[in-house]
Amino acid sequence: MTGLAFGLTIQIWVRGYFQETLERVVPAPAAIAIVCLVMAPEHALTQGFVWTTVVFYFVVDAIFGITAYLTSSIVPGIAVHAIGLAVFFALVWPADPTRQPAAAGGADLMFWLHAIQTIVFGFLALVAFRHLAELTVERRAVVAFND
Repeated sequence: MTGLAFGLTIQIWVRGYFQETLERVVPAPAAIAIVCLVMAPEHALTQGFVWTTVVFYFVVDAIFGITAYLTSSIVPGIAVHAIGLAVFFALVWPADPTRQPAAAGGADLMFWLHAIQTIVFGFLALVAFRHLAELTVERRAVVAFND
């Protein structure tokens, strides 16, 4: 339930209100960057200020921001955020005390698997965003023409 509540609430506030308001006064990439610069450290303050945590949340916030901008919708972000939090609370959080930072000897097999996942899924996300951007250019042109 926490995953659904947080996923819904955060996406409504951050993407539906904060980012949308910023996009009215600055270009979308700047609005997304500002939101990332505000939200990433906020997450790190509640989970320990470690640079890898800040980078992780910056990237995740950028993905949510780009998705909201390209789709003109917060619904995909709500779904992904809720599922991600549910997985975190069900699988990761219960074992969290056993994880060590890589610098403290935690660069084990799981660390390298996560690093590979980040590279592979990061590349796939870029491909997907490029395709989504191409699809939405046409839709935005039609909407602008009709306005």
